[in-house]
Order: sequence, then C-alpha cells, then structure tokens
Amino acid sequence: MRIFLDTNILLDVFLNRSGKPQSLQVLQACVEAGNEGWIAWHTISNGFYIVRRETKQLSEAKRFTSELLQWCEVSTVGTTAALEAQRMNLSDIEDAMQIAAASACQADVIVTRNTPDFAASSIPVMTPEEFVKQFSAPAPSQP
Repeated sequence: MRIFLDTNILLDVFLNRSGKPQSLQVLQACVEAGNEGWIAWHTISNGFYIVRRETKQLSEAKRFTSELLQWCEVSTVGTTAALEAQRMNLSDIEDAMQIAAASACQADVIVTRNTPDFAASSIPVMTPEEFVKQFSAPAPSQP
C-alpha cells in the first residue's frame, strides 16, 4: 500500500506532539513489508523550517530531513501537478499541492490531521487514528 503522509504526521513524531503515538504507528506501517511511505517534495522544506523554528537548532532540522528521507519516498511532480493543484481552487495551495503529489505517486491513502482541508481529494483521506483502526493488526491475545 502506498501511504501518503501530510507534513503534520511527520512533525507529530519528530517534535513529540500530542498525536505522536498514532502518527508513529502510521509511520511504522510505511516501513513494513509491502507498504511504502510517500511525501510531497515541499514537505522537506516545510518540515525543515518548522523543526528549526520549534527547536531553535539547525542540527535538529537537518536530522529531521535525513530521517525523513530514510522513511519515505518523495513524489515526483512538475508543472502538470502544479496546474492540477491550482485547478482545485482550495483556500490553501499547500493542501492542494499535497493532494496533487499524492495523486502523482498513485497513493492509496492520504494520512493527515486536517482531513477537512483535503475534501477535494479523490484519494481516500484518513486521520492517523482512523488509519490505525482500519489497518492495524489486532493485538495478540494474552494467554
């Protein structure tokens, strides 16, 4: 399964935000056999900027980028995807760019904390909690 991650999911994990447990489970699903984690090209710069702003440390921003590129593939986009994002006519172009990047990599699902902003997506959109509930294996029963 191709799992497309919005920037906020990655920041939950890296910055230890309140949504970290579920977002970490989504990220773990991305590295399991048969699954692929995908991000938009601009997630790298957006995440770098936010991590540096929040931690006040360039080294942490660089670590974020390095780890991100170990966990996820980067969706290849160009003018066609940019025009697709523009045609969505969303109030936030960044969300439209995320949707276009997810489409370009043929994602099966988009995982984000702000699902209402992804209403224009033809790809299913889920919160981390919804993803974990739908795709996580049940915990083994105790003897």
